[in-house]
Amino acid sequence: MSTLFAASFDDAEIRIPRGITDNASFLRWATSKDAPEKGKYAYLGDHLWIDASMETLFHNTIKSEIAFILGPWVKQMGLGDYFTDGMLMSRPDLEFSSQPDGIFVSKLNWKTGRVKLQQNDNSLVLLGSPDMVLEVISKSSTLKDQKIKKHFYHLAGIKEYWLVDSRLASPTLLIYRHTLKGYVQVKPVKAWVKSVVFGTSFRLLIEQETRDRRSVKLQHS
Repeated sequence: MSTLFAASFDDAEIRIPRGITDNASFLRWATSKDAPEKGKYAYLGDHLWIDASMETLFHNTIKSEIAFILGPWVKQMGLGDYFTDGMLMSRPDLEFSSQPDGIFVSKLNWKTGRVKLQQNDNSLVLLGSPDMVLEVISKSSTLKDQKIKKHFYHLAGIKEYWLVDSRLASPTLLIYRHTLKGYVQVKPVKAWVKSVVFGTSFRLLIEQETRDRRSVKLQHS
């Protein structure tokens, strides 16, 4: 397949082949050996989105802390599975694929087939609608995370959309709950935000701050 577009971002070389005209062709490319090893890719409606920029340390710290807390929590409570970034979720019927910073799939969604693996435990793609997705906003993803992906996640029926803005000095956790008219932000109570999906409340705090580094702590009630 010939190259339609080629560019370099930071230290990553991106080559987009001709023939990506829908979600199916995007998935074939994104899961092939020809896909770049670095960067995040999404197919949203009729647009191919590319973000090959490196993550800041703080962005990665936030994402890692949330995974560190949610992973053991869902296992301890027997809720399902939490996946860190690196996997695609796709709704082929909506012409939509995305690579969130975190994905949670409940046992019920596995059992009912609402979410399926593309190829057993060798899968690169989760097919269907998970219960929750996380996006950590960076300078290059503001529009995509706050508006475009939010629209498609709602269209896909994802119950909760978690959002954290890594550009802020003291970011907080925002949880948006699915309603028929759109996502509605859950109002915090003394900085605690209730998650129906996980059955508890959470808050994200700056745990330690030095002149050149910040660390965060995700707590649950």
